[in-house]
Amino acid sequence: MPEQRLITKERLKKLRVDHSQTQNEIAKVLEVSRQQYARLESQHTDQELSFNQAILLTRHYTCSLSYLAGFFGAETDVPYTATEILHTLKDLQEGSEKWLETMLTLSELYAPAAAKKFKEERLK
Repeated sequence: MPEQRLITKERLKKLRVDHSQTQNEIAKVLEVSRQQYARLESQHTDQELSFNQAILLTRHYTCSLSYLAGFFGAETDVPYTATEILHTLKDLQEGSEKWLETMLTLSELYAPAAAKKFKEERLK
């Protein structure tokens, strides 16, 4: 079985191209040479993206680590970021039906077992 890499070369290249950026521009974000970044995109076995570099890319592209790692097919498939959650909840009155529905949806994404337990207790 081939080795599974956390960050795929296809995802790195797609993000860069989708944001109309050059390898040199992304290399500067990661504080590496263009050649080192090119090796990341081509996934040479001697060059892997570090965790800190992955975090720099998520900040640069404003995407989640889950999206960067390829767990989701499109940026719109990514579960909510903390910022999106706060913006969604700030206008809702705590305890209202809409607030409860939103919190339950978020719980189903991030903590499905807790959401299931909450629903069961609510039905009692």
